[in-house]
Amino acid sequence: MPLESIEESNALMIAESDVTDRLFEQRECYPRIWKALRQVPRIYRRVLIDRFIRGLSVKQIAKRERVPLGTVLSRIFTAKRLLRAAWEG
Repeated sequence: MPLESIEESNALMIAESDVTDRLFEQRECYPRIWKALRQVPRIYRRVLIDRFIRGLSVKQIAKRERVPLGTVLSRIFTAKRLLRAAWEG
């Protein structure tokens, strides 16, 4: 159906439905994500949370942890692998 043929009220209904569906899916995933995160060793979990939840840069994390940038990058790589395994397991 071309976008031009959708009436304004129908378009709003479709958009609200999409948003509602996404919010529901997110609420369903949050407990599973946190459960998987708890299975990741603390040193790796902390870097994931700092980077992807708190939004810290790699440089900020390195400074905070007092480790080289390469160490942070390595921990992020390992942490993502461990989180993926916990998610799938």
